Amino acid sequence: MQRFVSLILCLLTIGHSQAQELVLLNWDEYLSEGVVEAFTRETGHTIRVVVYDSDPARDDILASTAIKQYDLVVIDSLSAQRFGKIHKLVNLDQQFLPNASKVGSLWRQSCGQYSTPYFWGTLGILYRSDRVNYKPNSWADLLYPRDALKGHVGMQLGFYDTLTPALKLMGTSLNSEDSKEIKTAYGLLQHQKPHVLTYQYALSYLRESKNKDNLHMALGYSGDQYALNGEQDSAPWKYVIPKEGTAIWIDCLSVIASTTKKIAALMFINFINRTDIAVLNANEVGSATTHMSAKKLINKELLEDTSLYPNPDVIGDSEFLKSINAISKQQRGDILRALKK
Repeated sequence: MQRFVSLILCLLTIGHSQAQELVLLNWDEYLSEGVVEAFTRETGHTIRVVVYDSDPARDDILASTAIKQYDLVVIDSLSAQRFGKIHKLVNLDQQFLPNASKVGSLWRQSCGQYSTPYFWGTLGILYRSDRVNYKPNSWADLLYPRDALKGHVGMQLGFYDTLTPALKLMGTSLNSEDSKEIKTAYGLLQHQKPHVLTYQYALSYLRESKNKDNLHMALGYSGDQYALNGEQDSAPWKYVIPKEGTAIWIDCLSVIASTTKKIAALMFINFINRTDIAVLNANEVGSATTHMSAKKLINKELLEDTSLYPNPDVIGDSEFLKSINAISKQQRGDILRALKK
């Protein structure tokens, strides 16, 4: 057994004799090109990213036979544990991932045994400072847009994300399983619907739509502003955490159980948790790292950005996501389908 472990660790360190292509299911703009290039240069393996733009869309893939097309997935912590328990994800043996020990224990516990932590952050409001002449500070700014913003608001579809603005504005937990509270939140979303330009994730909408200049405010994640601004010097996109509080999310990286490239996939997870690579990824993606050693070395501009690393007073009444029962999930699913029509 010890010789087997040593062999695996050797492969994780020096690479694999046969180059393979790993297919990663991921959010858009959520992996540094520099990291991909470095991994290929050091191991010979390549990474091809396939993009999804909502949690339900990703979960549909993982629950279908299409899962066999992928080797790795970036997935939220709750879904990682759920899909792991039904044997869709590999139970990761930490002895094969020595670099994962450098990740904070809180994040490791959240991702569980079927994944390693990737980035963490919050849900909030993205807005174009060159189109919106005030700084939004409440979920009401998104749910009850001012006249100039009507038809220029973006939302997105997810069991938690879509309802969070309404539930937090109501003073209710975003993890609520109370049917009446969910119905009330749906009422707020119905009131907002005539003013919504798109329910597509902001990054995907701006990449694909011909009407990209019409999106002025949107529901989004901390770090999205860096992807949206790209190389623009003016950096018009800003991000705020509403005063009512929000969701604190944790994204994890998992190996898909059906992969035939398990060793290469483990190599990638170990590689991305190497301190210098974690620093490169955090700097280029612009999201909050879970890697304790890397956090000390990232760009000062990012570390001092309270939208990425918020102070306790900024987070306020924010909550970590918790599992909800099947009945509540069905109710939320019905709401998403109704809004999408």
